[in-house]
Amino acid sequence: MFNGAATRRCPHPRAGAAVSDRSAWFDRYNTALQRLSPWIFRGVLATPPMAADPSGPVVLYTLLHKAGVRAYLLAAKSFLRFCPGLEVVVQSDGTLDEEARDELQRHIENVRILDRGVTDDFLREWLAGFSLGVDLSACRLFIPLKLVNVVARFPGRRVILFDSDLLFLRRPDAVLQWIDGASGSPSVFYGCGGSALAQTVRAMGFEFPRVDPARFNSGFCGFENIFTQHDLVPIFQRIAAHDRTLFAKAWSTEQVIWSVLLNRFENVLELNRLGRGYHGGAWDRYGDLARHATYTHFVGSDRFRNFSYPRLAWRVIRELQGRGTSPAWRPAG
Repeated sequence: MFNGAATRRCPHPRAGAAVSDRSAWFDRYNTALQRLSPWIFRGVLATPPMAADPSGPVVLYTLLHKAGVRAYLLAAKSFLRFCPGLEVVVQSDGTLDEEARDELQRHIENVRILDRGVTDDFLREWLAGFSLGVDLSACRLFIPLKLVNVVARFPGRRVILFDSDLLFLRRPDAVLQWIDGASGSPSVFYGCGGSALAQTVRAMGFEFPRVDPARFNSGFCGFENIFTQHDLVPIFQRIAAHDRTLFAKAWSTEQVIWSVLLNRFENVLELNRLGRGYHGGAWDRYGDLARHATYTHFVGSDRFRNFSYPRLAWRVIRELQGRGTSPAWRPAG
């Protein structure tokens, strides 16, 4: 990303408390804006629908909450305009009601929406006879729904994990080459990020020669699903033996487990290594993102740190409506 978090200086004895106060205020502000997400991204409802391909060569998979439906629609459309012909699968976290499903189906034709209860039953059956060392019901939802469900449902398929808070500003050529299976394309691609548990899992004896959990983010990640129960069980059991409570820290633990699994592949690509600012986020200025970023990922804890996300969203909405053009896309017609 363009800039890291700025180092805070505390020249006055009360400055530390002031930083803490500002952090608490920002958390409240950020949470409030996340609740307003349906209103902030309402403009996507005025953009033309796009079609998924149920027989497409790649699964575009998202775990989704009702409040994130419109942000997701914009993320998906911003990607599908460059990368059409994919099977699009949305897994409900249990909050997608009839209204949310209707919006999804009107704007992403042929989208496949998975019910939470049906998935819970499916995973219980898939894991029958196997012991993970922890019950999935004791794990926060990212582990069963963004990790185990993907491994279970799509054996042998190529899958892109796709978060709802992404925006694609330019054509992601490296990803298109991966989708097309072009010669020389990587086995795995992923966006930059990092798990707070990186050092913890290294102490458990896991090795990460290629996909470093301190730099990995599963919010945008593509791979061939070669994994089975037999791959998950020893990873889960080792973590459970070390500290079972880590499964409650769902986001970090899910990231770590994906890192362990993806180190099975030899040829991996961290997208941010393709060039300056290929991937940007909430700590970057709007102008830098607009000029340089191929895609952005506005993760929840920092999503509205500045107003870059809504500004870029409105720009993409105009492009989808045909009232503006991205550097590498023109609307059909």
